[in-house]
Amino acid sequence: MGSRGSEARPPEGVDAAGHAGQGGVIARRHLRALVGAIAVLGIGLSASPAQAWRRVQDVVRGSADTLEKGRMTVGVFAPAMYGVNDSVTLSSHPLLNLLLVPNLDLRIRVVGDEAWVLAAYVGYKQSFHPALTSGVAGGLHLGAIGTRYLADRVALTVGAGYSGNVDRTLSVTSAAGSAAAGTDEKTTITDYGLSSGVELIAAATWLISEQHLLLATSNVRLDVFGVDRSTQTLAYAFTVGGVHLVLGIATGAFALRPISSPDPAVVAPKWVLPVFPYIDLWWDF
Repeated sequence: MGSRGSEARPPEGVDAAGHAGQGGVIARRHLRALVGAIAVLGIGLSASPAQAWRRVQDVVRGSADTLEKGRMTVGVFAPAMYGVNDSVTLSSHPLLNLLLVPNLDLRIRVVGDEAWVLAAYVGYKQSFHPALTSGVAGGLHLGAIGTRYLADRVALTVGAGYSGNVDRTLSVTSAAGSAAAGTDEKTTITDYGLSSGVELIAAATWLISEQHLLLATSNVRLDVFGVDRSTQTLAYAFTVGGVHLVLGIATGAFALRPISSPDPAVVAPKWVLPVFPYIDLWWDF
């Protein structure tokens, strides 16, 4: 399709609250909205034929390059990306926006040709999810990323940059209330802080044929205490029925909390999954 690629983050180990590799909160009331959004995307966009990947440079996801002007690619769980011009691409996760996690990434192609490319990136996300009581409320990342293309079939990508997390800490204190009323007074205090770290990115794409490819990604965040987050994915994508169908598996720490409590002092039980299979759909325009 003649478009140039842009980095993809697995679901970024993306969890339901939009925090890569750290898991999120999936409340029951949001599951219906999630399923409904997937159904709408599938029905509304399936009529648009997916274009074949003639070269690995045509693969939109997994590299440092940018989309051509006016080009767009949309995924159910992968970010939607739009080429503002040949050197600037904007991307955002639509489902995270629906889950009250607004996010936006900007990629600027600095230099390159058909064999390699170097780009700069910056992005921010902020969680307003009502079930989030503590953890990472927002995140800023910026850095540089480069891709080397080999024989129009293989792309190798590495990147590094700054990663800052806006941490939210919630504390609830109780004090004796009115003896006559028999009540206790509770005070809720919310503290915010910034934790800094280094983000390391790596990806490898193998274009098997015009309809089949393998994509492996890795995203690691390091801070003063060591490895703060580490997420890897391996995905197989093929063209079928007018879309690119993606079957993948992600490794990391994916926390699920299916039940949320209206009381911020009560933390719902959660399950941490070290491996998370996923299915995605990509459309190119």
